Amino acid sequence: MTKSLYPRIEIDAIDGFADGTSEEAALDLISNAQSAADKIASDVVEQFRNNDLQPSNNNSDDERTDSD
Repeated sequence: MTKSLYPRIEIDAIDGFADGTSEEAALDLISNAQSAADKIASDVVEQFRNNDLQPSNNNSDDERTDSD
């Protein structure tokens, strides 16, 4: 989602925390990030399930390419 809004940014996995961050606080941050990622993934799957992605009829050109 962030990449689609900001295509030029580089997204990396968490590889560290600010000095002084306790292990407990770091684990809470990771848990919150995982919860957000799970929710985004769930929403994307639900959106695909709610949309009919099949061609509209047998004469549909949905799968044709420019070379057809």
